[in-house]
Amino acid sequence: IGLGAATLMSVKFNKEYGIKAQNIFASGNTIDNMAGLWKKSKLNQTKFFEGFVDNLTGLNGKQWKQISAETKPEIVQNMVSLAEKTKQLASATGADRRNLMKEVKNIKSSIVGQVAKDTGAQASFKLKGTGKNIKTISSSFSELLDNAVSISNSLKEQPVKQLPKFIESLKRNKTASTALGMGICAALCMSVQPFNRWLTKKRTGSDGFVGVENDKNDENTKQKSNKIEPYKVAKTVAGIAFPAITIRTIGKYSDLLSNIQFNSKIPTLNQFKFIYGLTIASRFMSARDGNELRESAIKDTLGFTNWLILGGMVSKLTARGLGGKELINNPVKHTGKKGIKYAAKWLTQASVKSFDEVLMPKAKEITKDGKMLKFSEILKKADPETRKKIRNIGIAQVAGYLYSGIVLGVGISKLNIFITRQVNARRKAKQQMDNKVNTPVPSRPKTINSPVFKDFN
Repeated sequence: IGLGAATLMSVKFNKEYGIKAQNIFASGNTIDNMAGLWKKSKLNQTKFFEGFVDNLTGLNGKQWKQISAETKPEIVQNMVSLAEKTKQLASATGADRRNLMKEVKNIKSSIVGQVAKDTGAQASFKLKGTGKNIKTISSSFSELLDNAVSISNSLKEQPVKQLPKFIESLKRNKTASTALGMGICAALCMSVQPFNRWLTKKRTGSDGFVGVENDKNDENTKQKSNKIEPYKVAKTVAGIAFPAITIRTIGKYSDLLSNIQFNSKIPTLNQFKFIYGLTIASRFMSARDGNELRESAIKDTLGFTNWLILGGMVSKLTARGLGGKELINNPVKHTGKKGIKYAAKWLTQASVKSFDEVLMPKAKEITKDGKMLKFSEILKKADPETRKKIRNIGIAQVAGYLYSGIVLGVGISKLNIFITRQVNARRKAKQQMDNKVNTPVPSRPKTINSPVFKDFN
């Protein structure tokens, strides 16, 4: 959907500037950073990549490391080659395109591997801001590399006098693409629950919530259904509060659009949070009674927490327990004692190292005959200690997936079933008590004292 929105929004832009803007996945801040580097390089792509490498730092454990001076020349040269092949790929067709795709993939893999081997970093990189009002970019090296190549190739195609206009137009295009793409995704996800209700009513003729037993002939229930229920207020509050909270976990409300912009072809965690938060809000607002609202609140809030937050925490704690600090990237700074605040920051900001971040720095060679070796080939030649670390990272990842799978697939379902049974039991007990109170006691026949029937006694 994001690529479709970008293509749609880029038709006019592409004709005007002669590029394919839909292939650029960058936020406005990223474009500003790359444009600043381009200006400092004096429109020379080799110098642009040199400045790009100089401004990069990658997180290895608790240290931010730069690419070494010894490795820099080879990496820069490979980046220039990657940019040239990527440019050729844009207009290639048939067999030439397939061959170029393989070349581009191999060159990129080599660069990523070289950087991981040199710095021990891959997933967490920072690109220093190139101006006063330009923020530092935080992303994976692979995404930063893609943006550096695609944006520098686009800037290279523009006349010098047109550059300022092109940069501003490109930023507006990316913002519009994000707004359209995320808007379509949000609309589709938010319409699922209302559509399910409509489909259920069309097929069964009933619009009621079936999660809790309900006697349609119960006059008390009929009377209550005609009143303004407290749950309607509760679902409105929940429908507003939950997305507000989830969006706040992404960043400041004023920075929302820039925080959910596309940085690569793969959706970001911030985009998942945004869409998921709005989807849950839709479920809350579609609740037909208090019981459905309660069930949605339990299922969806616990689902959000365990899928996007607690699962990762379990992986980190498992990796920390198996391999200590060596398996964790921890950007959290602390002074003095490590208290609750430090622990909270560690749980939310630290991350488990990737396989490449552990394997590549210890590998004797990562390329052969100009081609990047497969991960399995490099792993075979690794020492026992490195292989053990790789195994522990795998266990930590599986632990996180298992936790999320068990909690989401079994735990939350069981919890909802238990609570529903309790609600049904209390409702039946109350209904039985009401029936006893409202049922008239049959009167006993009066004793006949008439003298006529006296002899019969």
